[in-house]
Amino acid sequence: MFIELIRLGKDAELKQAGQTEILSLYAAYDVGFGDKKKPQWIGLTMFGKRAAQVAHMMTKGTLIMATMDEVQVEEYNGKSYLKAKLVEFKFAGGKIPDPRLGSLTRLQEAMLSSQPVSSPSGVSAPQ
Repeated sequence: MFIELIRLGKDAELKQAGQTEILSLYAAYDVGFGDKKKPQWIGLTMFGKRAAQVAHMMTKGTLIMATMDEVQVEEYNGKSYLKAKLVEFKFAGGKIPDPRLGSLTRLQEAMLSSQPVSSPSGVSAPQ
């Protein structure tokens, strides 16, 4: 198992293989420190019903804390890259989607923009 905070590099792609849904993600996480820090890209795959349910929420720029398994180094055209199976995840920031709406909630928008949020009755939230 490998757990890492990752940022999605592009919108997820959902495919169907027989009766199984397959979600493909391309993400990066940081390796190194200071001026030696660089992104490490990894291709992730998620299978099943949950993959179809979360596909619309997995958009470019979204931060997730990912639990990955079966991490492998693949070679293609003389270049090495990582790939893994996405086992579990939690949204961690960036564009945090509301699963009911498929978009950001008012609170999430305010958190990202650092603006105060007013309650439905018009009373401002404490700052």
